Amino acid sequence: MSRMKQLKNLLLIVTALSLVSCGPIMGNLMTMGGGVKDIEVTKGDTATFKAGKKLLVLAPFLKGEDGYYVSRGDDAANLLDAINGISLFEGQFLFEPDYYSLEKKAAEYKSMSPKELKALSELDFTPEYLLVGTILSRDTVVAPTRGVMMDVTYSLEFVDLSSGENLIIKVRAKDLFPEVAPDIAGALAELLSKG
Repeated sequence: MSRMKQLKNLLLIVTALSLVSCGPIMGNLMTMGGGVKDIEVTKGDTATFKAGKKLLVLAPFLKGEDGYYVSRGDDAANLLDAINGISLFEGQFLFEPDYYSLEKKAAEYKSMSPKELKALSELDFTPEYLLVGTILSRDTVVAPTRGVMMDVTYSLEFVDLSSGENLIIKVRAKDLFPEVAPDIAGALAELLSKG
């Protein structure tokens, strides 16, 4: 084999390998540094909200102007699973089927007593807190060979159903779709433990 042919074969192999490995490299680069990017209390005091309480999560979350659903109710269900998974709260969710009056229903639920909400939702427990979330913004992009990267910002309003006190937390997370809810649950646990 001539030297020129060997060089062409080597260049062909190097080019093929670089093309094949580009996806995994880009996917890994895109997912580096995933997690909660920003979390802030916009209203209320974290000291008044304690971990371990009984939490009712309204599903689906409300939507802001730049927010959209991946699947209606998934944001609430995924966050609740993550919260229950680390025992931050003992929670269940209330799925509101009337999507078109969701904002009105959320306002009604915030003003209800714990016993009224228990009766309405046929829960196994009497909720102490209500969580009403709003998807403020969301952006998704495919990370090659890794999955879907999601950059999402939520407003999470916790309502103490006995006192009526509110705690509103704005949180932005950017990570692979299945990791966003656990990232946020961990950040909430850290924030509430400081309260």
